[in-house]
Amino acid sequence: MDWTTTLISIISSTIFASTVTALINYKTQINTIKESGLYAKRAEVLDIMMKKIENLDRSTNKLVSPFQDKTTDQAEIIRRKESSESFNSFVYYYSENRHYLSKKLSDKIEKFHKDYHDIFTKFCYKARIIGEKPNIKEWQELVKKHSIELSEQKECITKEFRKIIGVK
Repeated sequence: MDWTTTLISIISSTIFASTVTALINYKTQINTIKESGLYAKRAEVLDIMMKKIENLDRSTNKLVSPFQDKTTDQAEIIRRKESSESFNSFVYYYSENRHYLSKKLSDKIEKFHKDYHDIFTKFCYKARIIGEKPNIKEWQELVKKHSIELSEQKECITKEFRKIIGVK
């Protein structure tokens, strides 16, 4: 019996020591990443990406809003250009920096960007064709999609960003 107790004691000590060592190594790796600047770079990327998402949301809202300040074709062209530029700015930045994101978050942003592209395309080629009478039903559906579905997607992405940078 004495050798069994000794063997169990040795195994328990080894397991405990291995666990403690693994935890220390994990903490050291986390600290190394933070100190190396990767954590700061990732936070910077998320900050810029969030600003681009907000800009895209604002310009798209201005585009699809039924309460537009100017309803001329020229004003419509300007709104479309602003929305297109903010969309492209967001997509290019995302494409260049998606390697800083988890696969799950990247997939959410990919869907988000495709849905925004869909709204823009449908608005320009179905709801509000320049020089023609607007398709009010299509327009209303796009406003609803933007204000409900895309707002929910944006909030979900924002929550993920907050988790990554440690903001509660």
